[in-house]
Amino acid sequence: MKGGLICTAGEDGWDPVLIGPVSNLDFLAVLTPYFSETLARQASVLLPIPTWMEVDGTYAFADGSGSRFKRRVLSPPPGVGSVEETLTALSGRISMNPGQPD
Repeated sequence: MKGGLICTAGEDGWDPVLIGPVSNLDFLAVLTPYFSETLARQASVLLPIPTWMEVDGTYAFADGSGSRFKRRVLSPPPGVGSVEETLTALSGRISMNPGQPD
């Protein structure tokens, strides 16, 4: 069985680029803060994660000119865990230790 995992910020423009490489997988999990029709049709499961407005974080500029810390302005809906919580729970279900090579 071939499976995959996509963690996206919800940029719909990436959908066509992502779909090609994952179109032949038997199982695909997608972690996303937004509902994407294209990925939803391909995914075996969609796992919700907070949007950028719902997390504290440091964001780096793509050109490397600096970074900025920002505080969240909204709270995620009940039951939506952080990306780290979601990945840790998922890896525990498939008997994988995050950061540990097989």
